[in-house]
Amino acid sequence: MYKAAAAQGYPYASQLYAAGRGTARDVIEAYALIELAEATIDPSQIKELKAFKSQLAAELSPERIAQARKRAREIRPDAFSRRPW
Repeated sequence: MYKAAAAQGYPYASQLYAAGRGTARDVIEAYALIELAEATIDPSQIKELKAFKSQLAAELSPERIAQARKRAREIRPDAFSRRPW
């Protein structure tokens, strides 16, 4: 359910994954959902998520960040092919 919300532009689903609310805690999935939000939402709408993304990045190795970015593209590949801004 949260992945569907994130794919439709609801960036706060990432916080639910990071906290383990309603789902198992998954920092990689949370990071992936922020990546997806950044690709699909006007950047002015996600300023507060930048700090949250930095917090998550501090918990992840570069390899795991790469894994999260790959996961974001698996969730919604079309989101990364074109950005309107």
